[in-house]
Amino acid sequence: MRLKALFASLFLSTSIYAIDSFTDYSIKLDEGYPRLYPHINNNSLTIDEIEQNLDQSTNYQSFLEYLKIREPKLFEHFILFHHSGSLQLASPEKPRTVLFYGGLILAFAEDQDQTTRRVEIIEFDAQAMRFNFHELRFTHGMEIERNPKKCLTCHGDDPRPIWEPYDFWPKIYGSHLSRFGTQKEKDGYTAIQAESAKDSVLSYLEFEPLRRNYNEVVETFTQYISTMAMVRMMDRWRSHDDKLSPFTYTIAAILNGCTASNDPVGQIQRLKNYLSPQQHIALEQRFEGLWQDTLATRSHFKQYLINRYDSFYPNEPIIFSMNHDRLISEVQSIAQLRFILEGVGIFLDEHTMSQGDNPFFFSVPGNSARDLLAAFFQFDADSLFAANPDFVHSQFQWPNFNCQDLARRAQSNAASGQLYQSTHNKSESSSLGTCMSCHTVNSRAPYIPFDDSSKLRDWMVRSGGLSKLQDRLSRTGSGQMPPDRNWPTDRKSSLLEVFEAISKR
Repeated sequence: MRLKALFASLFLSTSIYAIDSFTDYSIKLDEGYPRLYPHINNNSLTIDEIEQNLDQSTNYQSFLEYLKIREPKLFEHFILFHHSGSLQLASPEKPRTVLFYGGLILAFAEDQDQTTRRVEIIEFDAQAMRFNFHELRFTHGMEIERNPKKCLTCHGDDPRPIWEPYDFWPKIYGSHLSRFGTQKEKDGYTAIQAESAKDSVLSYLEFEPLRRNYNEVVETFTQYISTMAMVRMMDRWRSHDDKLSPFTYTIAAILNGCTASNDPVGQIQRLKNYLSPQQHIALEQRFEGLWQDTLATRSHFKQYLINRYDSFYPNEPIIFSMNHDRLISEVQSIAQLRFILEGVGIFLDEHTMSQGDNPFFFSVPGNSARDLLAAFFQFDADSLFAANPDFVHSQFQWPNFNCQDLARRAQSNAASGQLYQSTHNKSESSSLGTCMSCHTVNSRAPYIPFDDSSKLRDWMVRSGGLSKLQDRLSRTGSGQMPPDRNWPTDRKSSLLEVFEAISKR
């Protein structure tokens, strides 16, 4: 608890930083002490403060005015969704607008088919290391609903945001490495920038002139949200402390690059240096299968994202082409992490932020492994500081360990640990993610566009899809959904509530 309180206090910085780059949002290990800034500071806007000032937000427009006065930086930090998979609809002309700053994420939707103005809010609680979800509704004044149960349908029982890892976001303006992939994508963004109705959230945004074809804020948001997700994940790992602690130095070695090699055989040999001899046989038996699975999963996930983008901009001229295998080296560190983590009952798909088809990856604009290593101090700072890391004082201030020293410590500690071959039911943490996995991302069941709210609404309303979903979710036994497990009634009811809400938008 002492360490958790330390991290929470360090998350609350008294200074306000000017955010110009994703590098400002990386986890800082400054002068030997972990400092997580500038996500939250002592002047940060909170949902409590919003609720206390309800009288200043009698309608949607006055709420925008309140935000502009109280936290103008929110309107400098924004991303635009031209398509949405949430309860909020979006279109290229009327995008879903997400503002972020100070530990908050606020999502606005002004699509013409959105009958009621709603604002979805995610707030990171640095004390509890959790994301809280809230909804504002503007019908008669402003109403606040805290932690609606329907949010868990998409965001999981231990909820986290939904966001694809660096470096490709098909639904976002700035999809390719924060660049526009097609001319039509770029034209859509510049049209929004040029024309926004006065009563729209878009009219409040502080658009920066585009630097050639670059919309850097997408990378900034990725680092912002990933940093919070990483420290949350490390806090959850602490519930496995008795099983994971013997492998603290092994994990540090993986993330420090000590075990890197160009092929699985070399990775096995390198990783052996950070395990006890009793664990070598299990490594030889399991690792190549984990590596192949991680590689295939990454390839399938990237192809899904490519297909999504192509469906939005079919046959459009490309103005920025990217190599989707440019970060493929991340497979080796993730596969090695999986060997350790799954061996003690920890599964990365309980922490990643994609919905449906990314069970492993936390890619960020800087260096994913190094950021995870910095976040790992959240798990066991005392042991990691005992290994006397250097701190790279650059834009990132990452820790750097001596590999030989880590090997000595790791071999000694790992001897007291056990690694089992655990099994896990993937994608079960999110109800909608389970639906997507079979019906949208893969071809195991008839296609249903669970990842596109507008298309899903049309299918439910015009093709009788809602009644089909209601029927299948109400069944038990033959024809039930999902077919291979029995969900509690309240879980099915929450999922149906989401479907019904989308059908009425």
